[in-house]
Amino acid sequence: MSSAAAKQFIDHLRGVKKRSDARATPDPAAARTEWLRELDALFARIDGWLRDAEQESLVTVHRESTTVQHDGDLGSYDAPTRIVVMPGDVGVHIFPAGRRVLGHDGRVDAVAAGRSFRLLRATDGSWSLATPTFSKSLWDLAPLDEAAFLQALRDLVG
Repeated sequence: MSSAAAKQFIDHLRGVKKRSDARATPDPAAARTEWLRELDALFARIDGWLRDAEQESLVTVHRESTTVQHDGDLGSYDAPTRIVVMPGDVGVHIFPAGRRVLGHDGRVDAVAAGRSFRLLRATDGSWSLATPTFSKSLWDLAPLDEAAFLQALRDLVG
């Protein structure tokens, strides 16, 4: 015989499954293609924002791909990524974290030496920049544009 706590836990999991099933992608292949198209567009914007610094040999941008493993209904897939090498051999890895993450419709992380910021895609297709607050337990959100991205990159590498 199950305990009351076990029954409550099972009921909770049933609710989570029901909500998850309601959000399930009816056509995972089409959703994956759309997500990859969104990532390509985002990385093209980032490449454009870095172009002047790259042309002056102040940064080197390595355009690569990575395999995202087990991304919900999308499964595993190869996605674009960037490694931005700045003066002093400081590298920033910019990579997709997943399609449905933190209540958003996509997340891309930028990481350097244990510090990070996030790019979050809203369900309307817009992107926001999330930077950690001083306490690092909360994140500040701002619309993603060139100035915000370059400032976050500058703050990330010091």
